[in-house]
Amino acid sequence: MNVEELLKKKYSKFASANIGDELLFRHDIALQIIEDCKKLNSIIAKMVFWQRKDDEAIEVNSTNYSAIDTGKNSSKDTIEAASKLIENKLPDDAEYVSFFLEDNVSF
Repeated sequence: MNVEELLKKKYSKFASANIGDELLFRHDIALQIIEDCKKLNSIIAKMVFWQRKDDEAIEVNSTNYSAIDTGKNSSKDTIEAASKLIENKLPDDAEYVSFFLEDNVSF
């Protein structure tokens, strides 16, 4: 089981909404997911930020850490960037965030 599947299984009951297979989380749960990523030495490849409009979740912004998700420090670098970005709240008045995670396979 890869890290994304592992954390999806652990946190699916805490998702506030979903878009297909993509789970959307509030800020407090997102911080816990980032902390687990740190413990598992995984890579946060991307985060997507969402707002609720009527009965729909609308994407308002996203990150793409492809420039820093390779190499020896990729786990540390992506986790630090994600932590800093959502340290106090989700950006752009977003209500939810979804994650795209990768296993760290660098040696």
